[in-house]
Amino acid sequence: MEFYTSAQPWGDKILVRGYQNGRPYMRKVDFYPTLFVTSKEPSKYRTLEGQFVDEMKPGTIKETKEFVKKYEDVAGFNVYGQTNYSYQYISDTYEDDVNWDMEQIKVFTIDIETATESGFPDIRSASEEILLITVKDLSSKRIITFGTKAFVHNREDLIYVHARDERHLLQEFLAFWEKSYPDVVTGWNTDFFDVPYLIKRITRELGEKEAERISPWRYLTERNTYIKGNEELHYDILGISQLDYL
Repeated sequence: MEFYTSAQPWGDKILVRGYQNGRPYMRKVDFYPTLFVTSKEPSKYRTLEGQFVDEMKPGTIKETKEFVKKYEDVAGFNVYGQTNYSYQYISDTYEDDVNWDMEQIKVFTIDIETATESGFPDIRSASEEILLITVKDLSSKRIITFGTKAFVHNREDLIYVHARDERHLLQEFLAFWEKSYPDVVTGWNTDFFDVPYLIKRITRELGEKEAERISPWRYLTERNTYIKGNEELHYDILGISQLDYL
């Protein structure tokens, strides 16, 4: 059995993560999208309005985007089709229902605690020290916490990593994360605090290349989004889905 957990376009490829016969895989897949253009003759395909169209493949993802842009303002030459190319890939690859197995999909919750010397931490400057990072594997129920203070416990479900300082804490976290990349990361307000602050702080303390290790593909995309009129910073982590409880 095979199923995907992530399929995202990057350049001319679709970056795919998934499971095959219980084993995780990562693939970079060359993809050549399909579009449709107006046909003067009866054909196999029609638009929702009943117009006959012909199937065509302009080439790579880049060439397909250039084709769409070239003809977007040309009168009488309409281009149709799904231009979210990850959706096209999924539709072409999985003609029937996708048989996901939740027992194989790795879901992590994440929570960070920071210093608050200057009030609530500012994400963009990430000037406050990270004191704790806690990750819980929802499948195994195991918890791992990274901290810089001594902590004694007797919980069998908890591993505590005692770091020398914050830089060591971040390095230990990244080493753990790389060995067990999740398919999904979730938590409370993780989209607009925990994840972006963590990435910004790692970038500030260890460098941008180290922060990119958060993604199994080493690709992070920063963008701004608006929530109730407020501008918020968000990171898309290629290869990992983010589901915020908030």
